[in-house]
Amino acid sequence: MKIFFFRLLFLLFLALFQLSFFDILFPFLGTPIIILVAVVIWVLVEGFFPSLRMIVPLALLFELFSSETIGALSLYAVLLAYATSFFSKRVVIDSQGFGLFGYALFAAFGAWGYRFFETLFFHQASPLLAFSFGNLFWVLFLGTVFFFFLHFLIQRFEKSIDRSEQNNMRNIR
Repeated sequence: MKIFFFRLLFLLFLALFQLSFFDILFPFLGTPIIILVAVVIWVLVEGFFPSLRMIVPLALLFELFSSETIGALSLYAVLLAYATSFFSKRVVIDSQGFGLFGYALFAAFGAWGYRFFETLFFHQASPLLAFSFGNLFWVLFLGTVFFFFLHFLIQRFEKSIDRSEQNNMRNIR
């Protein structure tokens, strides 16, 4: 039960960080960069199926807090997670060192693609209206920068959860 609350608090932290920090400083982006970068990182750290237990609640929490269309980000997050898993298995790039930069760019382009996805499937406007070179630069730059910070944070969080689960199992015996 303690692990459930730790995971819930971490998801709340990410969603509120996106809403209260990122969306205030960069309102013109219109893309939940922190959420989508976290999706890619969780797939890299845990794999596709285990990461879904964090990805879907994170996307739903963000959609509920931000009053966005319920389901748009959740659907895109699951599709991005699958694409990340597919890409990481087909293309042999180490998820350490220089290979991490390739995944950071993948996450940033995935965050940028959310605007096209949302406009194409959930709005009546043309997806070309979501395109802007200034927006592309900022999403790529911020997505790449925050990828490394979030990768460190999520990897440490998952290691501490694993350690806590091992201690709980040891106490059962």
